Amino acid sequence: MNPARVRAALARRLWRVTAAADAGSSTAEAVLVTPLLVAVLLIVVLCGRLVSAQMDLDAAASAAARSASLARSDPAARAEADRTARDTLAARGVTASRSPSASPPAGCAPAAPSPYESPAPSRWPILPCSQSPVPAP
Repeated sequence: MNPARVRAALARRLWRVTAAADAGSSTAEAVLVTPLLVAVLLIVVLCGRLVSAQMDLDAAASAAARSASLARSDPAARAEADRTARDTLAARGVTASRSPSASPPAGCAPAAPSPYESPAPSRWPILPCSQSPVPAP
């Protein structure tokens, strides 16, 4: 037997065996990688939406602070800041699901003042609920 022919035959045989073992591996890799790529894409979109919402809120807060600083009295400053913040958010297409002046949920009562709270009144009091609106698991 000629060693060159044997070597060539072995090379052909090795190529056929390795080519057959690789069949379908790219499909399997695509099936495994595609959900990860979709998840990464969704995370990027989520981060973009969060940044956009933060920028909208920053713009509304800045406009409200600027308009409140120009008012002559405290009630006028609050009213002007509230109006300006709502106008800014509406112009940017942002809607709120609950207004800050909404009444507390049923079954909730105002909390007793905590010794750790600041003496200034808060627009957002913490309300302990006697009946949780979320059912227990």
